[in-house]
Amino acid sequence: WTLCAGGTLVLPTAEQHHDVLALANLIAKTNVTHTLCLPSLYEFLLDHAAPGSLASLKTVIVAGESCDGRVVHKHFACLPKTELHNEYGPTEATVWSTVQQLAATDTAAVPIGQAAPQTSILLLDTKQQPVPVGMPGEIYIAGPKIAKGYRNRPDLTADAFIANPFSDHPESRLYRTGDRAKQRADGSLIFLGRIDNQLK
Repeated sequence: WTLCAGGTLVLPTAEQHHDVLALANLIAKTNVTHTLCLPSLYEFLLDHAAPGSLASLKTVIVAGESCDGRVVHKHFACLPKTELHNEYGPTEATVWSTVQQLAATDTAAVPIGQAAPQTSILLLDTKQQPVPVGMPGEIYIAGPKIAKGYRNRPDLTADAFIANPFSDHPESRLYRTGDRAKQRADGSLIFLGRIDNQLK
């Protein structure tokens, strides 16, 4: 999205990936305005960056793991005018499936947001029926971004990529994520973890 919007993509070196001070210096030196990183890495940046070195940031996107309310609190304490977005999505759905622009008050249960464009999110029970608002369910994803399956693994493909019973299109499929969530009254989702023991 950086290049499509006419931006300049700044790629840290392998050494900078392992040095939060070097990353903070890179952001300051190249006047980075938007960044995408793991919440845990972003928390390290907030904790250890020199004052002012993150001042160029206009938008921060965290993704790849659960975002703790502690990160939200630190972000708005350090960068109150910088937007903070929380993204969720597995590789099988071309990664970005939901997004939420966070507020300073989103610290108790950090929402992962609502469906991204051209994406449908369903919360289903163990019988693959929709759950009511506020009740936990497994996240199923539909839309054109869904992968065709796992290479040379028809067993895994059949288990995770299923026919979409909620669509009139015969080729429509759902991707079963194995992740749990519940929907708030405003429509945004709260991530609740895995239905199995897989570490994310």
